[in-house]
Amino acid sequence: MATATTTTEASQEIPAKLLTEKEVASILNCCEKTVFTLRKAGKIRAVKINAAVRYTPAEVDRFIQSQMTQSESSETDNGPECS
Repeated sequence: MATATTTTEASQEIPAKLLTEKEVASILNCCEKTVFTLRKAGKIRAVKINAAVRYTPAEVDRFIQSQMTQSESSETDNGPECS
């Protein structure tokens, strides 16, 4: 997933867009509760802005890649499935 970034004066890259839990759930093809559970379990990192929780596209990519390498070796439980 390619994203544009903005560079600040301190040469830190800032993602062009942070994703909501709903957007991440859509990308991962799961429900928002699963994304919440993954975050609480420390499997995907988020940015908290007051009460809002957001995810960087790079972190979503990292999570997907980590799941791809894990699924090659064994099946893992990644949280509850929604009906």
